[in-house]
Amino acid sequence: GAQIALMNPGGVRADLTFAQKGSEGDGVVTYGEAFDVQPFNNLMGVVTLTGAQLDALLEQQWTSAGEKILQPSATLNFTIDRGRPVGDRVSGITVDGTPVDPSATYRVAANSFLLDGGDGFTVFTEGTDKVLGPIDLDVFIAYMETNSPISRPTLNRISGR
Repeated sequence: GAQIALMNPGGVRADLTFAQKGSEGDGVVTYGEAFDVQPFNNLMGVVTLTGAQLDALLEQQWTSAGEKILQPSATLNFTIDRGRPVGDRVSGITVDGTPVDPSATYRVAANSFLLDGGDGFTVFTEGTDKVLGPIDLDVFIAYMETNSPISRPTLNRISGR
């Protein structure tokens, strides 16, 4: 029932490399190649956040120690402005093209590391109706099997400077 998904930048450890179909290979991603990308065996989970909490969560991408930009699903778009003060850098948040309502609720998928507040994303711990499921690598592999062939996504989810 997730409407959006987020991945911490350290949760993806490598580019997904594989032998492209045609010239040198069959285009199949092996288990080892998928494991190189996502080797932690976190559980996948879903939590409910309000729109205000989602905004606050996205603002946690910046701290005095630097930035950690979350990797959003295709359903989530937002604009960042690094020239604005920390805590006020995110605007224009939409889910499926609709502006986020601060009082509405949204089901957000993430790995258990993030849902437990990892990497300083403590707003996740304020979420409700938390449900944990299978290991994230297994979900990744199942997604690739179900949606094959997969095209490279458009990289327009985060705009700004």
